[in-house]
Amino acid sequence: MDTAQATVDTAKINENAIKTVITASAETNVTKAVKSAKAKAASAAIGGEACAGMSSGECHTANLPDHHFDSLAQKKNEQELAQSKNEE
Repeated sequence: MDTAQATVDTAKINENAIKTVITASAETNVTKAVKSAKAKAASAAIGGEACAGMSSGECHTANLPDHHFDSLAQKKNEQELAQSKNEE
């Protein structure tokens, strides 16, 4: 009788485990879909169709204002001036 009961208990445990795995998988898929929709909405809010297929960070970087690049250009000019002075 103990073996039969153990078999029944094992079957119940396996059934519950399968249900848990299926539920968790479904929740994960829903979460991924929600995150994807939020990223798409954020991308559209930042750059519209120009940012299609980009994450919000990529879209933001692609649309940086020009003044962010001014300091980089200034540093490059300073390096070129210093290099030309060293060559003379």
